[in-house]
Amino acid sequence: MNQKKDDLRIGEFLVEAQLIHPYQLAKAIEDSQTEGLPVGRVLVMMGQLSELDLRSAIKVQSLVRDSIIPFHIAVKGLSLASKEKIDVDLALAYLGWVDAGHFPTNKLGELLLEAGIIDSEHLNTALRNSQATGLPLGRILVTMGMISSDLLATALNAQLFVRDATVTRKQAVDGLKAAKARRSEVENLLKQQGFASGVLPKNVRLGQLFRTAEIIEEDNLWKSLADVLSLKKAIGEILSSGKLIEQDLLRTALTLQEMIANRTLNNEQAVTVLGNVHGKGRSLELALAFLEIPEQDLKTTVRFHELLTVCNMVDNQSLEYLPLNSNVEAGSADAFKTAEILLSHSVLSEHLCYGALRCYFLVATGWLNVEQAVLAMNQFKRRQISFDEVLQILKWAAKTYVLN
Repeated sequence: MNQKKDDLRIGEFLVEAQLIHPYQLAKAIEDSQTEGLPVGRVLVMMGQLSELDLRSAIKVQSLVRDSIIPFHIAVKGLSLASKEKIDVDLALAYLGWVDAGHFPTNKLGELLLEAGIIDSEHLNTALRNSQATGLPLGRILVTMGMISSDLLATALNAQLFVRDATVTRKQAVDGLKAAKARRSEVENLLKQQGFASGVLPKNVRLGQLFRTAEIIEEDNLWKSLADVLSLKKAIGEILSSGKLIEQDLLRTALTLQEMIANRTLNNEQAVTVLGNVHGKGRSLELALAFLEIPEQDLKTTVRFHELLTVCNMVDNQSLEYLPLNSNVEAGSADAFKTAEILLSHSVLSEHLCYGALRCYFLVATGWLNVEQAVLAMNQFKRRQISFDEVLQILKWAAKTYVLN
């Protein structure tokens, strides 16, 4: 094979090892460009590849790029690992290749760590997420806000130059240190000139939210607003102390107000959710989960079960419960029907299902891309908190209120 090592793609390893057919790779490449996902992730989402095979392919790709094993041995090891369902390191050992851990590598994380761009804690966190989601380490680092996309591009170029022996490892690390210093200077200058990020849009007023949802009458709202001025208290405190609303409903409204500020809901959607919580006695989690996606706002062709698959929340056996008609279009109707079936067969808990529906809403309306959804769902599955709280942990959404 005359191709440069760094030009070798995951798909080539998978085709050569006969884990997928070339036409499946071509379709995955097409879908990956549409959805902004790595080809390997798309193949998993399509049910053409297992998680174990994807991890094995990523491992042998790295070993070939670092000149630790030749391409034909990597293919044999990948094929054996898939056939026997064993770790690819063990498969390579059967073929006479020693543990790759004994060889020096030029992995992206190692270069960034040595250059002081990230610390070991951030690297370990990103590596755990990369392993759990199958997303490339670089994308994880950028998505989680650990490095900028510009710095990632520089680091990837440095990695390529070291592998091609265009520069030494020391020269690459020194170059990355200089790039980091230049980046810091630019960011500090922008902050001094008032270009700091993170400014939230003007928010909907709390009283307006309650009034539009027809929870309080207009006369009571105006009286409460007058008390705000005379008593110098917040409107929420006035409404709650006057028994016009319950404390739990106030908390819900403040959370929805926060979502509007973060643009994860618009005013009309927040009113609908608040009305369902108040009038139908639904939990906020349930009301958000079954909020319909307006047809004109639908920005994805990914269906709900495909998102669950790529997030490693369902397997092929679970999908057998679903009537997967290929003519069905993505959207709320398909998502709700799928959710109800999976809940009825106890494939997902209510918490996981409702969180996944909230995630799908944000993907469908364009607030999240599928890659970000995979990362966020990986965090959500490990915590007993709401999906929107996960967005705050990832620093993709801001916390705008504190209610004592």
